[in-house]
Amino acid sequence: MTLSIIIPVYNTEAWLEMCVLSCLGGDAEIIIVNDGSTDGSHALARRLSAEHPGITVLSQENAGPSAARNAGLRVAKGDYVWFVDSDDSLTDGSVEWACATVKEHPCDYISVAARNNGTGPLRNVLPENAGPAEVFRSLKWLDCAVMYIWRRGFLQENNLRFMVGIFFEDSELIPRALYMAESCHVTNRPSYNVLVRGGSITRSRNIRKAYDRITVAESLLSFRDGSVSEEADRRVFSQRICVMVNRALLDITPFGRQEKRAFNSFLSGKKGLLEVFRRSDIARYRFEHLLFRLLGGNYVAAFRLLNLFKGLKP
Repeated sequence: MTLSIIIPVYNTEAWLEMCVLSCLGGDAEIIIVNDGSTDGSHALARRLSAEHPGITVLSQENAGPSAARNAGLRVAKGDYVWFVDSDDSLTDGSVEWACATVKEHPCDYISVAARNNGTGPLRNVLPENAGPAEVFRSLKWLDCAVMYIWRRGFLQENNLRFMVGIFFEDSELIPRALYMAESCHVTNRPSYNVLVRGGSITRSRNIRKAYDRITVAESLLSFRDGSVSEEADRRVFSQRICVMVNRALLDITPFGRQEKRAFNSFLSGKKGLLEVFRRSDIARYRFEHLLFRLLGGNYVAAFRLLNLFKGLKP
């Protein structure tokens, strides 16, 4: 088996058939992981499995997309795996193209480009003919698992799994995986369609997201300090850590005074993350650290004030 396409599903009945049909073709299996859906997604998945050979349906109690992806990975038989979200789709011919490409260019990962709703500018456009170190250091990559086709053995050999129980599991895994890869193939082929819709997990408002971003930042910091020696690579991780902290501050901004005060107190205990700002080689982050101190640990206010200075960008 050349390719395993893993689709985690939670209450996406309206889009699931479109997604699955776009994934048919080539020497590929499809693994649908029903993550405790309460709508008709599971029944639809079973029907699609009965109608199309090569579709396997797993079912588990709701544990989140990370657990569903990990479950699919455990049973995958393909030499390569492609994680596809159940409300998205692949472009015409992408499965056949992927099966041919991994044979022609065996490597740890193949990157693909995407468009939102099939229109607009390409996303995840990377330097063509670049090696993995150049790709990683370019900082042009997106931390979205769906935009990479992974060699299954590479994920297994490096114990690369999605962190369970958090939002933004891709932001925790992808930087580590791209850094650890020893070979890659960049295509910039528009192979993936992202459905932009209200109410999706990534776009819904939830205060927990701010705290989960800090969990991701701490995980990246631990990996950087324990596994990364080259200064150029450490700078990439430092930049991603600062981005995650700032996104957390952006997430908390719409909430009330009490929630902001609690988050400021929480972040004040993350001395290692704050030190990354102080030591950054990017002026914006060093200035932000100065604001953190001047405003007495009111990190949310410092972030909002910083964004008044449009010239200070990463």
